[in-house]
Amino acid sequence: YNAVAKLRITPGQASSYQIVQIFDGEGVSDNGLYDIEVSDQGTLFLLNTRYAQGKNDLWIFDPQRGATRETIRVSRLSGLYASRRSRKLYAYSSVNAPDATHTTLFVLDTDDLDRPQGTRIEGMGHITDITEDPDTGLLWVIGMAMPAVPTQDAIHSGAVLNQAPFIKP
Repeated sequence: YNAVAKLRITPGQASSYQIVQIFDGEGVSDNGLYDIEVSDQGTLFLLNTRYAQGKNDLWIFDPQRGATRETIRVSRLSGLYASRRSRKLYAYSSVNAPDATHTTLFVLDTDDLDRPQGTRIEGMGHITDITEDPDTGLLWVIGMAMPAVPTQDAIHSGAVLNQAPFIKP
């Protein structure tokens, strides 16, 4: 059983936190909650990565009602970032082939989540995190490329220890 809990931190008391609310996919037992974001409007976004064929669910909760607003089936995502300056939700993936030469950053309008826009990023095969400059709204994206992934034999024999790194920032 996986769930997300909204906590109120109460340092200095017998219990250092209080559970305010729990979100769990309303009885979905096969969940793999992986990432969480809250928009500036208070909408809770949960990424569930426990589905076959590379499909994930993006659960959108209305915290006021404590219920799922909607569920969107999305492809192969591994992370989310809710903008603090605009009504945008950014979604990214690090599940490309190991030696991928590009990746896609998806941009969703939080008022119309049905039409994601994709931006192809060349030279970066995997996005691992995103943040935003609070003054300018410009995104910072961190990721990597793995142009020459070592074989299992090279890893097990230790041959990779004397080679240049296979991950490039």
